[in-house]
Amino acid sequence: MRRTVILAIGLLGAALGIASAQTGGQITGEARDPSGALVPNASVTVTNTATSVARSTTTNTAGIYSFPGLTPGTYDVKVAVAGFDTIVKTNIELQVQQTARVDFTLAVGQSTQTVEVSANAALLSTENATIGTVIEQQRIIDLPLNGRSFFGLVALTNAVLPGMRKRRSGHIVNFSSIGGLVSFAATGYYHATKYAVEGLSESLSIELAPLGIKVLIVEPGPFRTDWAGRSLLESRTVIDDYDSTAGERRRQSREQSGKQQGDPVRAGEAIIEAVGSENPPLHLLLGKPALEMGYKKLEAMKKDFDSWRQTTLGADYPEFQDAK
Repeated sequence: MRRTVILAIGLLGAALGIASAQTGGQITGEARDPSGALVPNASVTVTNTATSVARSTTTNTAGIYSFPGLTPGTYDVKVAVAGFDTIVKTNIELQVQQTARVDFTLAVGQSTQTVEVSANAALLSTENATIGTVIEQQRIIDLPLNGRSFFGLVALTNAVLPGMRKRRSGHIVNFSSIGGLVSFAATGYYHATKYAVEGLSESLSIELAPLGIKVLIVEPGPFRTDWAGRSLLESRTVIDDYDSTAGERRRQSREQSGKQQGDPVRAGEAIIEAVGSENPPLHLLLGKPALEMGYKKLEAMKKDFDSWRQTTLGADYPEFQDAK
């Protein structure tokens, strides 16, 4: 059975951003009259057929229109202008990072008269060479996620799920971190994005399991990568009150850079083993520090749960409190 695996490299930076150029696509083209002359000020509407979300624009003085930043999916494009039949081109498949060209030759008539044309390969051409993903069967480990943004991960997931659902097969591998389970001083934004990856992935695993699609959340501890080196962006603001917490964490990160015990090659092998196993886990911790910190977090949570059990149960309406 053919298996599609999406390896989503997750959020190595601390700040959130919105994915558009890196994961979105674009539809552009021109409108001409029967003589071949370009038609300016024509009304152009693009509609996502799955969501019914529409955007409108007009052709410029050169008869050209453009819709950048479109979510990958299937679109209809409509052109309407007085004195010509309205034309709708349907079933236009837009892939991640693709710029699809959809040109129109208008016929003299009434704008109330609509001519519908189903798109095919002849209607679309790739304007640039970055059709980054018809994602199946391609290695996508180098596919950028717009600065490792959580929303880039969401956009990429939305782009690949239709194919997986159609095949009733696939395995999504999302990179979180032990920082998605355990928090430290100085890296609050980083943890916030990692917790977001955890929540999204766990929900996906529930929704996709009946469809034969699996999800793996990778949670590495400290590995000998450039994470704490050149890739680490630190605020220039130093507040003395946080010296023993955030300040100490910064110093430790710099001192440990290049000395971490985690081996990236062995980590990759572990991920491959997990994906290929008969019963892959939802959570895959990588490295001894991650395992130790994970257990410690579970123990701390259990201690809080047990210590405050009566208070927790007491928050229910009285008729539901018999089981204290």
